[in-house]
Amino acid sequence: MHRLETIAAETAYASIPWVKVALTQDERGERWIRCIEDNLRGMFNPTETDPRFWRTVRQLYFAFEKNDWRQIEDFYGKYGHLLPHGPCLGWGRNETMPGVNPCKPVSESWGVCMKWLDWFRGLTLMVEWVKNGKVGPLWDLFRQGRNNAGDRPFEKAMVIKEELSAVYLVGDGSWPYVRYLPWPPIFRKKTGRGGTAAYETIWMGPQNDDQLLRDTWEAIVDCVSRVLPVFVLIPMLSREDDPRFPLYTWVFGASGAILAAFLQWFFQELGYLNVTRCSAADCGNLVLPPREKFCSERCRQREKKRRQRQGRRTPVGVIRTKAAPSKTSQPEQDSDQ
Repeated sequence: MHRLETIAAETAYASIPWVKVALTQDERGERWIRCIEDNLRGMFNPTETDPRFWRTVRQLYFAFEKNDWRQIEDFYGKYGHLLPHGPCLGWGRNETMPGVNPCKPVSESWGVCMKWLDWFRGLTLMVEWVKNGKVGPLWDLFRQGRNNAGDRPFEKAMVIKEELSAVYLVGDGSWPYVRYLPWPPIFRKKTGRGGTAAYETIWMGPQNDDQLLRDTWEAIVDCVSRVLPVFVLIPMLSREDDPRFPLYTWVFGASGAILAAFLQWFFQELGYLNVTRCSAADCGNLVLPPREKFCSERCRQREKKRRQRQGRRTPVGVIRTKAAPSKTSQPEQDSDQ
């Protein structure tokens, strides 16, 4: 089995509370959460003090959905800005105001905040459903993504070029989102109007629960793989008592409460998982917890029958002897689910 390597890592994040915030509206009718006064002395890292911080951020989505300004104001008053900000992450808005550094965020779009919170909530729920084997909400998610695809092909479509189309399980195609790429596509060359070459594309989507869990996991990995490169990695020497055995910790620098919550969730719920390959012959699919060796019940039973067939094959010249059963012996059981 091929196991992923484990690294020592921690989150570097400093929340600067916005002790005074206001809700404003621009000429286009877009609402903005504006910082009137912050508190640099109140800086702290909630990912170190509160193991449920990421759940607090996920729950904030409902405050935006219900227009609960008091709860939103309390959140910003404790943790500061929600969205990631920086030279390459301009999802907020920087302004110049008296006594405030113009390089730091002072206002955030209400709609963009909702979009990021919806993405984070959807991603974390998908992982919970996969880990608990809840296929019902996952099927609903895939059907919803298929309906939202619009003109994008999902199962069968006529296209002029061999091009792939994604089904967005969370989001609408603009970042952030969780997407599913039906794979593999099958192309059949046909003759279109006027003798031009056209292709009939058939997407292979999930056909059963095992394939659904596999495809959901692939969509999760695709999304997480797009987020992790955003963070700045800094190697830190954590153990100095014995120079013979130094311990290096990779520090992930986060900007904004949403990315800090993402890192805390990743290390708690996803990063620790030892994802392996299926032990069944000619399979190789990913094995997700709580399973340990086989990706599905079908592979487990198939491998069990294969071992039984091999056990019945006795080499020439070898005589099988049957040992007397002991009183303490127990029937052999499978070691995996």
